[in-house]
Parts: sequence; C-alpha cells; structure tokens
Amino acid sequence: MNRMPKIILHVDNSREFGRGLLRGIARYSQLYGPWFFCRKLPFYLDPDLSQNFVTNLREIQADGIITWGVGNIADILAMALPTILCDIRRNMTDSHCIITDDAAIGEMGAVHLLERGFRQFAFYGFNQMFWSMGRAEGFRKKLEMRG
Repeated sequence: MNRMPKIILHVDNSREFGRGLLRGIARYSQLYGPWFFCRKLPFYLDPDLSQNFVTNLREIQADGIITWGVGNIADILAMALPTILCDIRRNMTDSHCIITDDAAIGEMGAVHLLERGFRQFAFYGFNQMFWSMGRAEGFRKKLEMRG
C-alpha cells in the first residue's frame, strides 16, 4: 500500500488571498491526491510560542511544503524539501513560486471603473511595495490606452 504524501501547509488564512490559496490546494488534492495536510496550530492554541517553527517542521518528516508568509525562507529551503513559495517575492528564482500579475490586476481595476462610467480616477497604493507600484502602473497604462 502506498503511503499518502504528507504536505505541510504554512499559509496565513487571515486574509482572502490565503483562504483562496487553501481552497485551490484542497481542490488540487481532490483531483490528484489524496494528500495528508499538516498545519501549525493557531497562535492562541499553541502551548509554546517560543518553539522554533523550522525545527518543528523537521520533526514532521513531510514530503513537501507549501508556504506563504514565512519570515525566513532560507531556513525552509535548507531543509531540501520540495517547496512551493506562494509569496510576492520576485527574487526567489531557485524555487517554485506562485506570484501575482500586478499589472494585470491594475488593468482589471481600471476596466471595472471605466465600464461603470467613471471619468475621473485616482490610485491609492504603497510607494515602498513593488506589487502596489506594479498595480498602479497597470492601472495608469490601461486608462491612458482608453484615452
């Protein structure tokens, strides 16, 4: 009998992106699994908040990890587990990554407003966040294309 693959899910589910990611992973597992999922306890149920997360991952003896929002990616990559990074870091070229198309998101926002008849526009974002600037650029370009 084959052993069911054990996959660590380290995904922040407090925001819609993380919840959507988990729904997609569950659907994928239904089609191509089954997989056994391991998740860290929520902070309010964790009896020892001082434990090192990466040390605990080694004890699980998992077959792979899907992670989003981990502070030290280098420690996880050093474990030599098959890893998928669901993050917005564009400099992780040595790993499998799920990234967003920020320009397309900005374009979609502009099209949505144009289709509803708006004629005056503004973009509110974060100068220090590359993803926000990419969205602003897509928003601006789409509006310029439409005159």
